[in-house]
Amino acid sequence: MNLDARGDPVHTRTLGVTLAWRADGRLDARGQILDLRKRGFVPIVGDLRPSGVVHHMRVHAVVDPVARRLEAIEAEQPAVAFEAAPWTRGESCRDTIPGVRGLAPAVLDAAFAKRVGAGIGGPRGCSHVLALVQLLGGSVGWALDRELELHGALRPQAAGRRLFHRELVIDGFDVGRLRLLVAIQLGDLHLAPVAAPERPIERFGADRAVRVRAEVDCERSALTAVRAAERWRTRPDATDEWRSHAAALAGIEGLALRAGVTAELLRRLGGEAALRPLLEALLQLTPAVQQSLAGLEALWQTERASAAREGGVGSHVDACYMWRSGGALDLLRRPGAAAERRPDAEPER
Repeated sequence: MNLDARGDPVHTRTLGVTLAWRADGRLDARGQILDLRKRGFVPIVGDLRPSGVVHHMRVHAVVDPVARRLEAIEAEQPAVAFEAAPWTRGESCRDTIPGVRGLAPAVLDAAFAKRVGAGIGGPRGCSHVLALVQLLGGSVGWALDRELELHGALRPQAAGRRLFHRELVIDGFDVGRLRLLVAIQLGDLHLAPVAAPERPIERFGADRAVRVRAEVDCERSALTAVRAAERWRTRPDATDEWRSHAAALAGIEGLALRAGVTAELLRRLGGEAALRPLLEALLQLTPAVQQSLAGLEALWQTERASAAREGGVGSHVDACYMWRSGGALDLLRRPGAAAERRPDAEPER
């Protein structure tokens, strides 16, 4: 499937998950998310933000692959949208890290994503780390199921050898006034347990690729067109055809990319295990669109977004810890907030 992604590049988001064996037979599960704004600047509450890296966040978990159990998890945030500063009263995106540690221990079952949302979603955490941990949880179960499907058993390897890697790359393009084209590529790579391969290609176990091309009306926050296809190979030289997902996506045009979209996607696609990679790709569409919107100058320059011109672009209330109701950023964007919290006041600790 040719994505045919054309337009003015606005934003790229990548999410990656890698599973590698440990000496004790457990798995190191590592994930990272990176947001890269590709043009212009954005008026954020309290400041102007240029193009470049917006978010860079990582998680490292230890997983029991037999019990499907998350035993420990840590997070780090090398690049965040909001560093501790006087105008944030000393608050920072990194204040949410302790909440991530509290997710373990946990069983990696069908309810894991919901439990993560309850634990670090909304004003309790960071929406980007939330998306990453949910992707990591789903990727572990998917990878282990495919190993059992392909080989009938897990095949432990030497410490440090990778078992599986998943990468999601989401590119947003400006294709007209308040319209976005979003190209999504999901790639799963399964690695064979070859201790000392003579050639790198001997490490190939299997790979799956999912591609999604979506068009979004940003004024209505609605999906106007979408197509997707998938390819699965168990040999690196195979020439397998792309399989269309047109049937699974029938009637999805017009879907509103706002609160409730996750539940709707789960209702449409969550009942069929074979569609899980497609579902994982589509679950990342709305967050990626939200990141791309900040790069559309036409959006924050319109009368509809006059508040953004005055106080800066921001997220909705309680979207995350930094945008929680009554927090420093929430007060800064309200009329009269300067009297409540002066930007030059000493930070609270």
